[in-house]
Amino acid sequence: MAIIAAEVEEGPQLEELRGLHDEFLSERPTWLERIEVSYVERGVLRTFGYRPRGRIVVVCPGEPLHIRDAGVESTLDWHAVTTQGETILGPPPLDLGPQVSPSAYRHAVEVLLKEWPSKVRAPWVAYVPAHQGYVVMTLCRALYALATGKQATKEEAATWAAARYPEWSSFINEAHATYRADVRDSHHALISFTDYAVGQADDPNR
Repeated sequence: MAIIAAEVEEGPQLEELRGLHDEFLSERPTWLERIEVSYVERGVLRTFGYRPRGRIVVVCPGEPLHIRDAGVESTLDWHAVTTQGETILGPPPLDLGPQVSPSAYRHAVEVLLKEWPSKVRAPWVAYVPAHQGYVVMTLCRALYALATGKQATKEEAATWAAARYPEWSSFINEAHATYRADVRDSHHALISFTDYAVGQADDPNR
């Protein structure tokens, strides 16, 4: 999470920030689909203690850099920053923004958890195994948070949930393996075959 002095606007500002990320990836291609950053203006950050409001800039695996409204997930992100984060540059996080109370943390988890019954029925989940693994890991983290009041990594939460709910342990472990699988090899193979197929269509001697 990067705390900024003023909100990033559509147009030249957003394009300049997008160019920064593009340059970073061109120099470090192994980081493709591994970058997750939120750019948050100080005034917007002050709302993250309970009900986030305002606009932020986000880039994450599967989503390009874009501007969106801050939601309750920002409370969870800020909680992670203030409790488990590492400050790379600048003052400690709580010098910049509010503390997230246990009740606010639980509220955010509950709100997001209740969104999943509709989300999980979407076609993008049905057809993409990695998304299914992501959903299971996210649900495990939510259950862990509600049971302990603490935040865990996806791996820690999956291990905990598999032990806590033995009837689901095989499913959780398989979902974890699916989530952790590196999708880049199969994606690159798909790209190569697509380029080959298009080349064949253009080949007069095919």
